[in-house]
Amino acid sequence: MKGYAIALFLLISCIFYKVFSQDLITTSSGIEFKCKITSTDSINVYFNIRKGGQVLKTYISKADVKVMQYDTIPISVLDTIKFDKSHLFSINTGYSAHISKDDILSPFNYSGSNAPLNFDYKYLRRNSIQTFSLFFNSLKLKSNIPDLTNNLFHYTDNIYAVLDYSYNKKIFSKYNIQCFVGGKFKSLFNFRDHYPSSYGHAYNAELINSLGLNVILKKKYLTKNDFLYFNLNMPFLSYSVANDTYNSMGYFTQFNDISNPNINLWQIFKNGKMISLNKFIELQTELSYTKFITKRLGIGVKCGFDLYSFAEYEQLLYSKYLNTNILIGLTFKL
Repeated sequence: MKGYAIALFLLISCIFYKVFSQDLITTSSGIEFKCKITSTDSINVYFNIRKGGQVLKTYISKADVKVMQYDTIPISVLDTIKFDKSHLFSINTGYSAHISKDDILSPFNYSGSNAPLNFDYKYLRRNSIQTFSLFFNSLKLKSNIPDLTNNLFHYTDNIYAVLDYSYNKKIFSKYNIQCFVGGKFKSLFNFRDHYPSSYGHAYNAELINSLGLNVILKKKYLTKNDFLYFNLNMPFLSYSVANDTYNSMGYFTQFNDISNPNINLWQIFKNGKMISLNKFIELQTELSYTKFITKRLGIGVKCGFDLYSFAEYEQLLYSKYLNTNILIGLTFKL
């Protein structure tokens, strides 16, 4: 009986100790406060704290926590949070509308829509986000002029492709919203095969590699891995290939035959030049929401907007292009 009494006393003491002991949370800014940690998930630490004689249930974002120490284990043992590293792979398609104005090819506006392909990769860490994206669409753009009987069609076959990579560091986190600032490298290829009639056509293209300021706002939701994501990009320095289109038109007329030995792609690239905001202006935004239906699989919806203006030739002839899209897709988390 004595042994049972001792065991019962130790069990009651252990329960009492676990219930009434205090844990310690140290924030990233060095503030320490005592509490009772109740649970954690991939986003927050949930705990109870005494205030004014009452027990309040609250939480703190893991992004704001430096160290957690449990009082129910030896004081020399610290439980340092291991923050999740997420690899997100997405494939998207949907509706993409394009409006083009190319002074070299035509004085008219050309527009059209199609279902594009978009591949995204995001590497999410505690204090940084890296993204890689590929967007591709091939479609026909038509002007407001109706097709005429004398073989005048006024349309443009358009290939629009964007490849980009960005790296952003977190600068602050508040109200479960995180702000990341960094840079984005973006390669834009916009090729237009213009048909003013059935007897001939003309070519024009932009191939611009840019480095820009990139801002990301990301909001996590408390009990799930769902998140809302906003991205803004503005290039400030670019390298433009195939400038002065009149002098390089011959290269474009041979694009349909990539095996043609007369095409010197390296020569085209080497003859590019650095340009800045006085020649190339762009604004690109993206707003997306991802909802995970399982631990690894999510469904995403996103809206994109990309507008640019490029002075084609001696600051006189401009290409202006607008792409807007609404895409849905699947996201896989590793």
